Amino acid sequence: MTRLCLFYALSTGRTLGYVLFLFALVMLSPGGATELSCQRNRDATPAIEPAVGKRICRVLDGFHEQLADCALAPFDGVTFQLVDSLAKERGDPLAAYDASSDLIKLMLPNAVDEALTAHSPYSGVPPAALYDSLIVHELAHAYVARLVPRGAQYPMAHEYVSYVLQLSAMPAAAREMLLMRFPKSGPVKTTELNLFVAQAAPVRFGVKAWRHFTQPDSGCETLHRILRGEPVFPRED
Repeated sequence: MTRLCLFYALSTGRTLGYVLFLFALVMLSPGGATELSCQRNRDATPAIEPAVGKRICRVLDGFHEQLADCALAPFDGVTFQLVDSLAKERGDPLAAYDASSDLIKLMLPNAVDEALTAHSPYSGVPPAALYDSLIVHELAHAYVARLVPRGAQYPMAHEYVSYVLQLSAMPAAAREMLLMRFPKSGPVKTTELNLFVAQAAPVRFGVKAWRHFTQPDSGCETLHRILRGEPVFPRED
């Protein structure tokens, strides 16, 4: 099993910035390991899964930039664990954030084709775009879990932030495909972003969240309100 450990380190100089280091600890033999370092704007050094390591580095760079675009607090890193299978609790079982251990379990990219069945709400989305966006989705779960006060965390807040950042990370054509799959006329009300929809049709919830986020009265301010622990959506838990 492969474990990828991610850390942010504050850089110094004329301006403050963040440098991301990605360490892949791979048990090659007792006491042996391969290290993968990943910094912004630099290629990762090879590890046992060099392509996956470089890909995660690129996705993390993009995630950092998404947070900066909304003037959100930086992310201080998370642990990834590459696995052969995941329990299908909801949606496509390709990635899942485990809050109890604060790690993201992630399938390898070749698992996407199998998950993209004709019945999947993501059917037709390019596999590479979907895989990267699902990493962003789980990074967002980790981000919310750390920033939002525990008593203010509830499913809709988690899923709203995660889907907004996931769809934002998608290429415009892939995102438009999902929007067309779940047509909607008129603005999205916060009452539509409820627990029933989040559990019964998570991708539909995600599309609703994106549409709500892009409304003139929402945007980054809604993300800030959620991360401050404000009750943005109806609570049913």
